[in-house]
Amino acid sequence: MPEIFLSYSHSDRAWADQFSASLQAAGVEVWFDAHHIQPGDRWAEQVEQALRASDTMIFILSPSSSQSPWTFFEWGAAVADRKRIIPVLGPDMAPEQVPDLMRGLQFLTASSPSEAGKQVARALGMASAGKR
Repeated sequence: MPEIFLSYSHSDRAWADQFSASLQAAGVEVWFDAHHIQPGDRWAEQVEQALRASDTMIFILSPSSSQSPWTFFEWGAAVADRKRIIPVLGPDMAPEQVPDLMRGLQFLTASSPSEAGKQVARALGMASAGKR
């Protein structure tokens, strides 16, 4: 199971798909519900299991995700488990729209989902190189 959990609003699925593909192209394996939940799986159980198994959450911030109770449940679980959280400004999200509770974390901005994926991959590479 990948150690990185991707949290996003389903209305941002196309952006999340491109972002995930960019991460994978950079060699970063990420748990993305669209790729890991199979027909017949109990999706809430799969999400909970993936959240527990991960050590890092990438949270795609958008107007939709910042209003979604489910993404805030995922955020809260990651905070409670003291996971590393990397907020990424997604589609149509300006820095001044970042919810107050997330302002304490450095968030990433990029011109496209592909560029955001490359930036996150670099950040993750630096983090893992520093742990050795």
